[in-house]
Amino acid sequence: MSKHRQRHKLPADHLHTCPTCQHQYLSDYCNNCGEKIFHEHDLSLPHLLEDAVDKFTHLDLKIPRSIALLFRPGYLTQKFLTGVRKPYSNPVQLFIIVNLIFFFCQSISHFSDYTPSLGDYRYTGFSNYVISAIDKLADEKTPALFKASGINYDSVPKDSLGKMCERVSNSREVRGRMAGYSKSLIVLLIPLNALVLFLLLFRKFKYFGSSLIFATHFVSYNILTFGLLEVLRYRFHFNIFKPLDYIFYDTFLKPMSSALMGSHFESFHFFFLMPYLLFAFHRLFKLKWWHNALVSYFMVRLAFFISFAVYKEIITVILLYSYH
Repeated sequence: MSKHRQRHKLPADHLHTCPTCQHQYLSDYCNNCGEKIFHEHDLSLPHLLEDAVDKFTHLDLKIPRSIALLFRPGYLTQKFLTGVRKPYSNPVQLFIIVNLIFFFCQSISHFSDYTPSLGDYRYTGFSNYVISAIDKLADEKTPALFKASGINYDSVPKDSLGKMCERVSNSREVRGRMAGYSKSLIVLLIPLNALVLFLLLFRKFKYFGSSLIFATHFVSYNILTFGLLEVLRYRFHFNIFKPLDYIFYDTFLKPMSSALMGSHFESFHFFFLMPYLLFAFHRLFKLKWWHNALVSYFMVRLAFFISFAVYKEIITVILLYSYH
């Protein structure tokens, strides 16, 4: 209780009537709806300032503590699943804060790996049906894309159409809209990852909500770590995984590494996501080592596919439909 409130504290046996639910109570908070006692002096400037500082400090301590605990794999999820929630930020609140940090990292290092480009879908592992369907949609929307970029589609010579389409795809208007959708819809990574986790560990996650909480912490760790590492790579030209990259891709291990981890870029994610999942699943479920390794491996590969294939294609389709 603030010092200002203490000076105006009523006797302990004073009966209060809650202005919200009309319930009568003796304590500082209504035991029916949780409403706090209101006094007119609460509107004074000293009290408002003191209350604002108190709330900001309380919130501020939770956020850095929770962000730091993302690097203790599975810890926050374990606490939330066992009902220990008061000392930590809500998973959604934590994701929003991490998201802001991620986009700040993106702005200072100028990486755009999570922002798709038109045509990216042709180079992912989707079926020919999906690729042809998006191609057909892109062809239908081409005149609208040209118009939005200030170009008359009908006046473009047919032999120059291919180059002009590439120019329009990389125009400021299209790229800006694509980046906007990418930022606002990155939350889709949570339910997509949660669904995969639930299917892989359906005997461990009794409720889909449990996998959603884990996925929220997992995606928060993923984009936070990725953002910080990309700042090191692009802003300071320092890749902490360069020795591993050399061992696995510049030696006789390259064929096996490519088969197990994919491309150089995919292995970059493999190096920081695989340990997280191994420790998190061990902490939460005490899986046997071979079971843990198997589930973690498939989750890493699927998480990468979700982020750089499924998510990007969803954004691309939404972008194309946004043009009339």
